[in-house]
Amino acid sequence: MVSRGETYPKFDAADAIRTADDAAIMLSTALEDSPTDSSAVPTALALVGRRAGVDAAGLYRVLDDDDRRDLIDEAISTLRSGGTDGWRTALATLVDDWRASAQIRSDPVLAADLSTPIEEPAITPGLPPGPCRGARGSADRQPRRPASRRR
Repeated sequence: MVSRGETYPKFDAADAIRTADDAAIMLSTALEDSPTDSSAVPTALALVGRRAGVDAAGLYRVLDDDDRRDLIDEAISTLRSGGTDGWRTALATLVDDWRASAQIRSDPVLAADLSTPIEEPAITPGLPPGPCRGARGSADRQPRRPASRRR
């Protein structure tokens, strides 16, 4: 029994996520039980993200419905294939990739720049294409003799 003035330790739902399987189950259950626009999916993603050390909920809010569904599907797939030790890193990488893509799509100038084909560099007439002069491992260099054999 708790005496007057004592409090129970605060329970954080993220503490219930101990393995990648726990995280995948939490996300897939939220997705199956609730429509994408409900609070269950972003809450589950926020809890899983918090356990992995990333802000996944902030990303979820800026995505459209199709991208939200794709993000959750990829997160579940990543969690199921991430193994026991690397799931936090794999999820953090996934969230970072999605965040970068969302940032590019939100900036029309940046999106246009990145979708423009890259022009090939001009080749200077008279110089053959090949390794840079002085580069290590270049074919025209002779191997050095060990210092003990020099005279």
